Amino acid sequence: MEKWSKRAIVLLCGLSLWIFYFFQQELSKYGLYTIISYNVHEVASVIPFLCIGTAVIWCGCLLMKAVKKKKCDGQDKVFIGILLVIIFLLGYYVYQDASGVSVTVVSTVESVDMQKGEVVIRDSEGKKVTLESPELVNGMLETNGAEYLITYEWDGKTSELQWISLIE
Repeated sequence: MEKWSKRAIVLLCGLSLWIFYFFQQELSKYGLYTIISYNVHEVASVIPFLCIGTAVIWCGCLLMKAVKKKKCDGQDKVFIGILLVIIFLLGYYVYQDASGVSVTVVSTVESVDMQKGEVVIRDSEGKKVTLESPELVNGMLETNGAEYLITYEWDGKTSELQWISLIE
């Protein structure tokens, strides 16, 4: 098998892992563990680190090969560049994902905008927060003063739209 064929197969496997990772992450946001179990969700949390580790080791091996032989063909140089871009992008994703903050508050729902998919809540300290919410959740919330224990996530840096991760 040619060098590019092997590389393409490994890259496609990595891409498939990422597609599965994003799919199960989206399902877990809403607690949908009927398609993919919670145990699989927990195991899948290592996929980003597995992909980064594989890319770093692979890039390191190619760099060592290039240094030892003091000759590296053009295909290897291009692939090293591709791996460096992949490492940077995966590292940035992991950094952004890790910098998120989860907040749990007792709050009342001020308003529900079904068109925009947004909910405005008021926490126990009187602070209003606008949250992105799925249509299913929007249909269940009441604006009659009922209190909910709401967990939402935000990036910890901006006051942009947050998203609901759990309501009790």
